[in-house]
Amino acid sequence: MPNSSNFELYRKWWKKKRSNLSGFQKCYVAETPNGEKLRADYNFHDSLAVLSLELPGKKGSYSATVKKGVVIREKDDSGRTNVSVKNKFIPYKDIFSCLPNDDLLKAINGVFGISVVSLGRREIDKTLDRTGEYSLKESIQLESFFERLTRKRQERIAKYGTIKQRVKKRFWGDFHDVVIGASLGTCIYFHFFDYFILGLALISLGVAFGGLDWLLRDRKPLITKILIFQIIGTYFFYTGYTYF
Repeated sequence: MPNSSNFELYRKWWKKKRSNLSGFQKCYVAETPNGEKLRADYNFHDSLAVLSLELPGKKGSYSATVKKGVVIREKDDSGRTNVSVKNKFIPYKDIFSCLPNDDLLKAINGVFGISVVSLGRREIDKTLDRTGEYSLKESIQLESFFERLTRKRQERIAKYGTIKQRVKKRFWGDFHDVVIGASLGTCIYFHFFDYFILGLALISLGVAFGGLDWLLRDRKPLITKILIFQIIGTYFFYTGYTYF
């Protein structure tokens, strides 16, 4: 049975490899000195994890499918799915708790007593020594390039939503602004028949719509929309000033 004091050692056992399960993007495998084989596959799109345990000899193999902290399927080596594998996984909870992926552990969410944060990592720890200066503990936790991209992407989605959600949220408001601006510009032109005045109006409308987004709608102005009015307005202003 694993010793819970060796978290850093357990973390070193885990190796990253390509998952052979359809729809799963990540896979981590570990093997203990006694021959127990542990595995965790992760589908971050659906927050789905498959935990596998293979015991040496004829002691069998077991797996559990977890979705957002809920065990939705358990299976033993005979293929039976109406069995509980909890008692098989609990002795290895400390090793699973040292998986080097916090998102995977969040998907597991404490099932079988597994930690929701990765244990055994070596982080910067600033502490004051007797001289009053900071000392740093061993080394910085390393994060792969793709893990960093995935984490930042998930943080951005959590804060602002997906691109589709953001476009859907503000499409009609910006579309209305464009329609109103085009309609007002048309009315102004057919009233004055003057490119110079039309240009000034379109430039002013671009600034006004940007101000509405910022002050009244409590959102960032859409630069593309403002530039459209500014560029078209500048063209008519220059044309009217130069040629008419």
